[in-house]
Amino acid sequence: MKKLVKISLVLVAMIAFGATSYAQHSASASSKAIVIAPIAIQKNLDLDFGNIIADGTGGTVSVAADAVGTRTASPLTLISSAQAGTVQSAKFTITGQDGFTYTITLPQTDVTLVGPAGSNDMTIDHTTFLSSIASPATFSGSSAVLYVGATLAVGADQDAGTYNSTSDFTITVDYQ
Repeated sequence: MKKLVKISLVLVAMIAFGATSYAQHSASASSKAIVIAPIAIQKNLDLDFGNIIADGTGGTVSVAADAVGTRTASPLTLISSAQAGTVQSAKFTITGQDGFTYTITLPQTDVTLVGPAGSNDMTIDHTTFLSSIASPATFSGSSAVLYVGATLAVGADQDAGTYNSTSDFTITVDYQ
């Protein structure tokens, strides 16, 4: 009987200590990445205020941020449409990933337009830049058209001539 008890104890010990532990479990996972289209912006048209008649008081000329480039003046008088010259808002094409949200940053510095020698410069105050797209925006498709307008300060008795910006203004787009 003692022998039977010893054998039983040895068998119990073998089963208890030799049994597989079920406290540890494993699982596997796969990996993936999605590469999205980079955001980009390309200029299609420059901002053009057209032909302006300066008077003794000066004033401002504004071009709206729209496809038409609607122009207004205060208190200056605008030239009739036949003599207005090229009037257009700046036009940009923004490309990116459909369904993704992006931000638009308008110019943060004033833009100076320089004319003929001896003339006074004209300025676009950076706070007058306008965008046709409210920021932030979401791509519906892979591209969007952005129009940018602004207001130009025209001096009293501004000298006649062509005035060009001394540097381009910058529009920045970025995924949000």
